[in-house]
Amino acid sequence: MVKLLLQVFTLLVVVVIAIVTFSMLSSSNQAIQGLKTQAEKSNNDLEALKSQNQTLSALQVKLKEFQDKIHELQAGSEEKILAVKKDMKGESESLHARIDSEASSYSNELRGLKTRLEKSQNEIEDLKLQSKTLPEIKTVLEAFNAQIKDLEAKIITAGTSNPNAAVKANVQIAILPEEKINVKYPFKLTIDKDTTVHIDPVGTDKKTALTLVVVCNGKQVLSLNALGQNQYEYYRKDPGTYRIYLESFNSNAGFYQQCSNSVSYEISIPVSSK
Repeated sequence: MVKLLLQVFTLLVVVVIAIVTFSMLSSSNQAIQGLKTQAEKSNNDLEALKSQNQTLSALQVKLKEFQDKIHELQAGSEEKILAVKKDMKGESESLHARIDSEASSYSNELRGLKTRLEKSQNEIEDLKLQSKTLPEIKTVLEAFNAQIKDLEAKIITAGTSNPNAAVKANVQIAILPEEKINVKYPFKLTIDKDTTVHIDPVGTDKKTALTLVVVCNGKQVLSLNALGQNQYEYYRKDPGTYRIYLESFNSNAGFYQQCSNSVSYEISIPVSSK
């Protein structure tokens, strides 16, 4: 009986040992399988790392190429910048020279303008002083005109007492036809058979300096102030062709210009009177 119990106990121990061993073997297989899985994963990770290392190496190569190109561009840019700075410096110096030249020119013009302004101011002051003496000048001119008329009267008297006066008195006067003109003058002259010249309208415009001009055979022989008068008679009886017209001073142009039509007459001495 005891022997049987020992055999049973031994059998139970063997069974337990077998079960434990099988369990351990199963666990070991699972562990081995897990290790294999981890090993495969590690291999995959290693391959991925190798691929990443290759990609990183390629990127490093490209990065170096980019860096080299950047250095080249920077070097070229520095050269271009230096060239541009040089050009800008030259243009700046040229511009400063032009500015200095123009400033000098403007300064000279300004000095000239100041000189002209001072001269104009002096002329204005002179004109102001002269304007104060205009009444006196007018009085002198009136007296001078009176003397001229007296001299003309004396000339006429001397001419009639001259031995040749009879010859000059026996003359023929022919009023010539009025010339055809397209210009409309502000004054109109007419002449009668006694060679008296009439002005229409009467030359009383105080703002206009009127002058009666007498031309004989193409040469001006007389110039009279025509202000305030409406008729004139030219007493010279020498043979020739006479032309008479009015002139006025054009302040804008700075000279006298014709302001009326022309009237003409011709004096001749008959052959029988010689």
